[in-house]
Amino acid sequence: MDVKIETVNLNVWYGNLHVLRDVSLKVPKDRITAIIGPSGCGKSTLLKTINRIIELVDGARVEGKVLLDGRNIYDPDVDVIEVRRRIGMVFQKPNPLPKSIFDNVAYGLMIRGVRGKELFEHVERALRVVGLWNDVKDRLDEPGFNLSIGQQQRLCIARAIAVEPEVILMDEPCSALDPFTTRKIEELIRMLREHYTIIIVTHNMQQAYRISDYTGFLYMGRLVEFGPTKQLFREPREKLTRAYLNGYFS
Repeated sequence: MDVKIETVNLNVWYGNLHVLRDVSLKVPKDRITAIIGPSGCGKSTLLKTINRIIELVDGARVEGKVLLDGRNIYDPDVDVIEVRRRIGMVFQKPNPLPKSIFDNVAYGLMIRGVRGKELFEHVERALRVVGLWNDVKDRLDEPGFNLSIGQQQRLCIARAIAVEPEVILMDEPCSALDPFTTRKIEELIRMLREHYTIIIVTHNMQQAYRISDYTGFLYMGRLVEFGPTKQLFREPREKLTRAYLNGYFS
C-alpha cells in the first residue's frame, strides 16, 4: 500500500481535554478513506490536525507526528501555508466567500500570484472538474451565495482543487444536502479519487460503505479499527466496531 498520509502516536488536547489519543493511521494514496464514529469522538479534530488548521484553535496542543509523503508537517522548518495548499479542506456547510463565483475559485490562486489567462484557465478547469462550468460560465461575476446549496458545496470543492492540492479533507460534506444532491456530490468524490487522496468524515455509515476504499472507526479519541471498507463493515475484528455498526450506540 502506497501511503500518502500517516499519523504516528497523534495526541491532541483542547486545554485539559484530551481529544485524540495515540492515533496511528496510514492513509493510502489516491484512495478514499472514511472516518466514522459517534459525535464527539474526534473525527473533525483529526482532519484539522492533518492540515494544521488545528493551530488556529485557541488552547489546542498537538503531540506526535503527521507525515505527508514521509515528512512530518509539524517540523519547525515546514511552511504551514504550503501544507494547507497541499492538503485542502472542504467543510460540513458550504462556506463560499462573499465574492463572485469566479473570485471564490480564484482566491487561493491569486494569493499565489497567478494572473491573467493562466488564472482564468485554472478557474475554468476547476469548475469543469466539479461539474459547474456549464451552469455558471455566463454568470461568473454573480455572488457565490446566489448558487443553490449543492452548487455552493461544489464551488467550495472547486476552490479547494484550484490550487492543485494532493490531499482533500472533507468534513461531512453532504450533511446539509438533500438526497439527490448528496448523490451528485458522492459521484464527484468518487471521480476525484483518480487524482487526489481523499479523507472524508461522515456520520452516514451507508455513505462510507458506498464511496470509500478504507474506513477507520474512532471512539472516544482512539482509533479502534482500520481496514478495507468492505472488510470492516462485513467482518469487523473488534467487538466495539461491531456494536457501533449494529447500532447499539451512536
